[in-house]
Amino acid sequence: MDNEGREKFWNVLKNLHSNSAADVSVLMDASPWPETLCRFRSVNEHSLQQLQENKLFFSSADYYDDPFDTYFYIKVDQMVPVYEEMRKELLEGNKELADILHQIAMVAGQQPDKFVSMLSNESLDFTKLKGQLMTVRNSIQKRLFSICFYEDPYNETLWLKYAANYSGFVQIYDFTTPDTLMCGKELTCQNCTSARERLYIYPVCYSDRRYNATKYALGVWLMEKIGQQNNMTLAPLYNYVQNSLIWEAERVSLIKKKCHEYDQEWRMICPAMHEQRICIKMKPSKIIVGLRTPQYERRLIVSAAEIAGIQEIHELYINDSDRLDSRPISV
Repeated sequence: MDNEGREKFWNVLKNLHSNSAADVSVLMDASPWPETLCRFRSVNEHSLQQLQENKLFFSSADYYDDPFDTYFYIKVDQMVPVYEEMRKELLEGNKELADILHQIAMVAGQQPDKFVSMLSNESLDFTKLKGQLMTVRNSIQKRLFSICFYEDPYNETLWLKYAANYSGFVQIYDFTTPDTLMCGKELTCQNCTSARERLYIYPVCYSDRRYNATKYALGVWLMEKIGQQNNMTLAPLYNYVQNSLIWEAERVSLIKKKCHEYDQEWRMICPAMHEQRICIKMKPSKIIVGLRTPQYERRLIVSAAEIAGIQEIHELYINDSDRLDSRPISV
């Protein structure tokens, strides 16, 4: 997908407000999956075991090497007009808003009547809230899980960056065959969260403008406060906040700084926030071993791929046109 296509997808995503079948269909039309995507790996105990078992683990945003990953900002100052609008509604006697704010006050450990009275009659000092929201940014990055894919298995920069300077390997996934995704097809999948959730892959958008995630940060902060109360009567409020954040996780996860656009990245996003890493099972149609991979590591990669049932095992080489290419491996 070219940059124009990625920008078109981003504009559709920014304007989604529900997860109805119609909205999902519009989003999928804006981001048709490539026939194949790949992952670059260095050689280590974990990558070899995951190759052997056809497993892919979701990683949190704070784990990625790009400090600008999840390229968003939180602007507490913009809450001032929202706050003033709430004050206006309360002064005009909006009982429904007053009831919601009573619940929010309970979650925040405030006296409800005093809290609503303060909102109605006083200007709010945002200094403390600003400090709390800044810590929410780290919380968001630690709990947003995704798996990164790339379009071109012969991308020279990515071989340097993610496959240990051509000494690793690439796993290529064919999305034209149902055999690729293995989740949900084994008896052990019955109690697995990953097998029950919808897994979509989206293109990453590259921009020099951060995404405004103030609303998302507020929602996450409030949901964390509600969870700490362990009060079932607050479940409707929790659901209300959660439903107001539809597509926010995707918007936060799929924006990266423009200098990384050469990556041609796609991401499979975990639909729900998690406290720890989860995995899925996907079988590569092909692997390519790097130009500089030591012989003993080549043998380990080939062995793991054979155990995984991967039919095409290739090696990287430079063809007569001075381009990266691959051919069946000879160990």
